[in-house]
Amino acid sequence: MDEKTSTGTISFPAIDRLIIEIQAMKAELAAIKAKIEPKQAFYDLKEACNLKGISYGSLTSSKYKSRQPNNGKPDAIICGRPRWTHETVQNWLKLSDNELNSKE
Repeated sequence: MDEKTSTGTISFPAIDRLIIEIQAMKAELAAIKAKIEPKQAFYDLKEACNLKGISYGSLTSSKYKSRQPNNGKPDAIICGRPRWTHETVQNWLKLSDNELNSKE
């Protein structure tokens, strides 16, 4: 079951496989964490749409302003463009189409 390696340490194949699996899970968790954790304080509409996985063009029309984060009301204007905080965008990401439509 165990075998000696060239360095003289004992190797347990089952444990070695578990270590490889744990390292893969650790990398997966790091990738998920990188997507979730805020990288910036403010997001513009294009960035928010990318996070939600929707087309930026689908929300640029004034007809769909209520489907934008915070019902289309920016948290700040930065460099002349509407911006929303990380918290506002995260809350918006959790809303379904039905929830957004009910706010219209």
